[in-house]
Amino acid sequence: MTLARFTELKIQHVPIMYRGPYKQGLFDDLAKALNTCQQEGFVVRRASAFAESAMPDFLGKYVREGHVQTDVHWMKMDIVPNGLAGE
Repeated sequence: MTLARFTELKIQHVPIMYRGPYKQGLFDDLAKALNTCQQEGFVVRRASAFAESAMPDFLGKYVREGHVQTDVHWMKMDIVPNGLAGE
């Protein structure tokens, strides 16, 4: 349903690295397949719908080692508004 909605809204989704049942070693295999020059990591989620309150149970994120390049966590930094191209 998510991909169908993206199509309706003309939103380009990020590439799907894997779709299928969970298997032992899957996350390790996905991490090894990362192109660390172009990818910072990946998000894994259950394909079927789930409540927002269940996100900790059905959604996870892997970020490659060395991705964070700052000393201050982004949540503790000042908000910098985005600008339009050419501004």
